[in-house]
Amino acid sequence: MKLTLQIIFSLLFITTCYADNVKYDETKELESNVTVNQFFNKKEISDLGTLLNFFENQICLKQKGDKINRRTCYEKFLKKMFENSEKGQLTLNIPFTEQEKTYNKISNSTFHQIWSFGKTWTRGTTDTLEYLQFNLNGKYLKFLQALGKNNLIAKDYYTTTEMFGTITPSIVAEMIKEYKKLDISDVRERLMIPLHYLTLNDEQKRHEK
Repeated sequence: MKLTLQIIFSLLFITTCYADNVKYDETKELESNVTVNQFFNKKEISDLGTLLNFFENQICLKQKGDKINRRTCYEKFLKKMFENSEKGQLTLNIPFTEQEKTYNKISNSTFHQIWSFGKTWTRGTTDTLEYLQFNLNGKYLKFLQALGKNNLIAKDYYTTTEMFGTITPSIVAEMIKEYKKLDISDVRERLMIPLHYLTLNDEQKRHEK
């Protein structure tokens, strides 16, 4: 069943490459992580890097300052999510057409190690719509399970998703409210943030029969 969020997606402060011209090699950082290598092969790791780079470029766009870097982008993004949630809003503005183009840059195999498609019915019609959800049998959920042994947020994320088969309102709330507990310097924890918000963005904007 498709999750209907009670909070509204609207315009964010977001957008462009790092103002300090620092370029990060997410693939290299992922490749050097023991936990990531335990679950993903070289091609999958490269694809995960592509997804991280896309998300980071989006959240860094138009952020001003002489020392804007990756950490600052994440901190400002997560803080903005928290502040807007206090107003009853979830402000997110990642262009879905660009997100779909990014999907096309990764292999189908990698995509399905993260996500699968479900179907939901449109109220008042006989139409069914396709929606994105995490693949409960994919490598990403197994990765979250392993990460959860030492990370409470990852543990809750895995347990709730595995139980209900989708991102629940409680998980959305935890990712927002407990954002200060996420260690942005740890690529394993940083990986959770893009895949979480890209999934929510897809869920809200995909309208395919």
